[in-house]
Amino acid sequence: CVLIEAKFWAGLTDKQPEAYLERLRDGVLLFVAPASRVEALWSELCERARVRRPPSPERVDVKSVRTHDRKLLMLISWTHLLDRLESGDRHCRAEIQQLQGLAKWMDDQEEFPPLRLDELAPETPRRLRGLERLVKEATDLAPKFVEKGSQQYRLGWRLYFKGIGQDAVHAWFGIDLELWAQGKYPNTPIWLRFGGSWGGRTPRKALEDWGRGDPTRCFCKGDEIVVPIKLETGDEYDKVLHAVVERLRDVGRIVLNDPELTQE
Repeated sequence: CVLIEAKFWAGLTDKQPEAYLERLRDGVLLFVAPASRVEALWSELCERARVRRPPSPERVDVKSVRTHDRKLLMLISWTHLLDRLESGDRHCRAEIQQLQGLAKWMDDQEEFPPLRLDELAPETPRRLRGLERLVKEATDLAPKFVEKGSQQYRLGWRLYFKGIGQDAVHAWFGIDLELWAQGKYPNTPIWLRFGGSWGGRTPRKALEDWGRGDPTRCFCKGDEIVVPIKLETGDEYDKVLHAVVERLRDVGRIVLNDPELTQE
């Protein structure tokens, strides 16, 4: 039995993949998504299914892992799936090529997909205003080893991680619409960015060792190290705010090499 969930840019629902796996007595749960979204979506699927994310195989367009009850969770890119189908079924080649065109069109529409009525409702700007408030209050409540810059940059702030007797580690903390929209990174609007134009000392090796190739922790993007700040869904504001502040503390322990770092 194979249960297939087709995705383009929509996020996972609250019941994916857990409820789907429960419905399968035995078989495969297969997600299909754009190639650029495979790595980030795979990390999220493994986390939700409570399985350890296996090392990426050479063929990154196909992912698979066994769950604790021996069901198979898989993820494949639209490109790889449709290319395989086209090479193996001459009778349906025209229909498959139409699907390839649709998949390419969806990728090309990433910069400005067709507007939906619900996207123009007041909920969208209210959500962005709420996220800006979250970033500001998280920096205001952050532990004392984090100092906020005096000037706002884009939808965030310059931060300085400061340890005793150490040069400050410069970073940017805020809402990054580009990373959020691309879909090939973990799904979150809020990020920490080290290095690049932010200057200062960048503990690149410490962050890379901490990340261990897991993009939900951190990853390289050009000459920057980028840390996604995961936001829990369904929680009240105060709980979300507390979790963001704790995430800043966790990153501070890494960049300042101080595992005992506390608020005081």
